[in-house]
Amino acid sequence: MSQSIDKLDLLLERQFPPSNNYSSSIAAPQPPDQQSSDQQSPDDKQLPTEALLNRAIDTIMDYNDRANPEDKWYIGINSLKDIINSQVTIVRVVKRRKAEIDRHHQKHKLDRFHNRYYHREQSYTDFFDFS
Repeated sequence: MSQSIDKLDLLLERQFPPSNNYSSSIAAPQPPDQQSSDQQSPDDKQLPTEALLNRAIDTIMDYNDRANPEDKWYIGINSLKDIINSQVTIVRVVKRRKAEIDRHHQKHKLDRFHNRYYHREQSYTDFFDFS
């Protein structure tokens, strides 16, 4: 439980940084459909956990595009549970991006057993910083 609270606190710190800390990090460019929340209708705004998952998926995809085959990561629901505990939210995000994720897996020849063979003792959070 405390681990979940720590992850939530970290997420909130990343989503709402102190206003005097602009120079500490550079934000990665976002796809056009996610650029500015004021350009979206209220129904289109992402929950913080959804934004974190989308950022994690994007980070893994970017990494896979330049990694050696044995260093790549399969993007799966069970592995994403290391990032947030809500399977409902994970399924919702993965379902929205299913076609994109499937194309990515095909491009890199990744199957659902890839992480088991190459990353048996690791999780996404051991390897990536999704800030």
